[in-house]
Amino acid sequence: MAFDGVFAHYMLEEIKPVLIGKRISKVEAINETDYAFSLAGKLALILSADKNFSHFRVTQKDFIHTDNHFGNILKKYFNSAFIDSINQFGSDRIICLSVTKNDELGYPKVYKLVFEFTGKTSNLIILDEADIIIEAYHKHFEIDSRIISPNVAYAKLESTKVDPFSMKSDDTTLQENIYEGVSKLLFSECCYVSSLLNVINRKVDPTLIAGNKINFYCFDLLHLEGERIKYDDLSSLIEGYIEKSKLASTENADEKLAKAYCLKELEKAKNKLAKQADELAKAKNYASLERDAQLLASNIHLVKPYQEEIKVIDYNTGEEVTLPLNTKISPNENVNFYFNKVKKQKRTIEALDEQIENTHQEIEYLETLLNQISIATNSSIKEICKEIGLAKPDKRIVKPAITRYIDEDGYVILVGKNNTQNNYITNKLARANDYFFHIASYPGCHVIYNGPLTEDKIKLVASICVYHSKKTSIMAVDYVQVKYLKKVKGTNGSFVTYTNQKTTHVDGDIEYINAHAKLVN
Repeated sequence: MAFDGVFAHYMLEEIKPVLIGKRISKVEAINETDYAFSLAGKLALILSADKNFSHFRVTQKDFIHTDNHFGNILKKYFNSAFIDSINQFGSDRIICLSVTKNDELGYPKVYKLVFEFTGKTSNLIILDEADIIIEAYHKHFEIDSRIISPNVAYAKLESTKVDPFSMKSDDTTLQENIYEGVSKLLFSECCYVSSLLNVINRKVDPTLIAGNKINFYCFDLLHLEGERIKYDDLSSLIEGYIEKSKLASTENADEKLAKAYCLKELEKAKNKLAKQADELAKAKNYASLERDAQLLASNIHLVKPYQEEIKVIDYNTGEEVTLPLNTKISPNENVNFYFNKVKKQKRTIEALDEQIENTHQEIEYLETLLNQISIATNSSIKEICKEIGLAKPDKRIVKPAITRYIDEDGYVILVGKNNTQNNYITNKLARANDYFFHIASYPGCHVIYNGPLTEDKIKLVASICVYHSKKTSIMAVDYVQVKYLKKVKGTNGSFVTYTNQKTTHVDGDIEYINAHAKLVN
């Protein structure tokens, strides 16, 4: 896996300065495998024992938390504790978080959390200061020659491999991977350049490589082909990889749930529209009813009391028409009855016209949601689930996870990928003189630019709009100042209308984007 021991070595170098000495204000379970240790400044250390992608990182992004048994145990020992150290065992995929926490009497006690991020066998193990196991995420007996159980001394996984960072001379033959913490991916890079030390000692350059599959590493891997996306730090790289690959099963489940819900509601809305259209067609057949009312009014003098029907001539066609009458009411009341039916039909048509318009808007909204789901990142999927009622709303106000770029002149480009984000950047963050970009007549993302427009800036921001709308061909992109936008009232979603727009035609060229703007989250 890409998150190997060498990657962990550089990740620890990056995050140690922001963790050591900090107080853990809260410990929360994100799901059954992922746990967050919240610190000051909205910073959190994430430990993920997901078998598909076990790793650790720091983040400032919001996350949805839940309750589970192991999460409650972690809270007991690590809530309000101060981080003393976080170290790696050699170059292996094992780290140890050591903290100090006061007990009930106010005496300081040391606790440790060993995180073995080894894929399918990943484990989280709580130790006391004597390295005696207090609790473990996975308890087992005599597997890999160890016992992981409470009240048993912790024994580290034994490694027979060589720590590459302890080597004094290079290996250029590289016939076999005998190195601790060096994954198949990294070993392939070493073989490609015929050097181990030159590779593992490269300068950190967080790089995501999107080729036939998505890869990443703490520096560029020259043997891989694909589009390069650079990040400011390793934690941002990990989050970018998670969002692009959607490895986490909970996020995949959210995506499937949201998509299934929208497809079901879309089918219901289309069936409703068909019925409304049928009712409207029938209701519009009131012309003959209005003719009958007028004929009866013109021939009222011929109607006798208790007459069941009257035959009159339609002077427009010359045909004889038979008009049924209600014998229990007077002739004049029969005329009123006919005209009231005409009025009722007209009111029915007006109501159906409004209902059909609402149903069209509902269909457009659901189709927009389906498009947003198809381009969504993990955090975006959660926001969509909250929007449509599939997840509980946050108890506190949470700012949407907006994608931000900074161009070469320092101006900010904001990208909204769902209705929550679109409404936030367009209605809350954007100023009247900022520029709004949107693919013409397509439910893509909203993009806001806060700098002066030139031909180059128009091309850049429009390209970002097309790229994040997941369109690969040349698209027509409208752009207009925010002051000319108007939100469509009475509709769900983030629909807007605008005037005074101009249009450009671009494709979502990521290499052009990366050359002229920097992704900052």
